[in-house]
Formats: sequence, C-alpha cells, structure tokens
Amino acid sequence: MRENVVLTPHRGEFRRLSGQEPTAENVTHFSKKYKCIVVLKAPVDIVSNGRLTKFNYTGNPGMATGGTGDIMSGAITGFAAANDLFEASLAATFVTGLAGDFVQKEMGDHFTATDVLEKLSEAIK
Repeated sequence: MRENVVLTPHRGEFRRLSGQEPTAENVTHFSKKYKCIVVLKAPVDIVSNGRLTKFNYTGNPGMATGGTGDIMSGAITGFAAANDLFEASLAATFVTGLAGDFVQKEMGDHFTATDVLEKLSEAIK
C-alpha cells in the first residue's frame, strides 16, 4: 500500500510517469491504481486519492518557476503532521496558490518561489 505517498507532478511529468494525458479521469485512475495521492500542478490543479478528485483554482502562471512546487510539497508535509494526508494535500495546494495570487497582485507575473514563500503565512491566515 502507498496510501501515505503524495506525488506532485506537473503535466509533462504526469505524461512521462503514466503514459497518459493529464486529465482528471486519468489522474483519478492513476491514484486509484497505485494507491497514492496525486497533486497535478496545472492551471487548475487536480488532487486525487483515487476515490475523491478535487480541483484547485488558486495560483497563476507566474508560479511556473523553479521552487514553487517545493513550497507546496513542504506545505503538504506541514499540514500532514496533524491532518489526513488527502486533506493536507488539498489545503496546501490551495494556500500555496493563494500565496502566489497575493504575490501576483503586488508584482505581476514575474516573481520567484521565495516571493511565494514570504506570502504563505498570510495565505494560511
């Protein structure tokens, strides 16, 4: 069983990993087959544990920069310390995207992962 595993691919990584297009149906099937949680990073993130599939609409194109996925993974880990792993994945995906939205509002589409990290606590509040 791998129910304690979260994979956080972007669309290209999901294609290479699964051999399939990064659709909600394929993400759900992959999660169910491999008994893991998938957080597909995309314009609309797809989060699935194979039984439930949810969509996250926070975030923006400026977040397609090195390190923002690491921030999300760290947030998943932090939330998972005291919560169900699927719920932690949902919350972390939402607040990381929200932090990126706060940064975009101030700086436009060109920013760094550090900028997102600096807004994470504000997004959590």
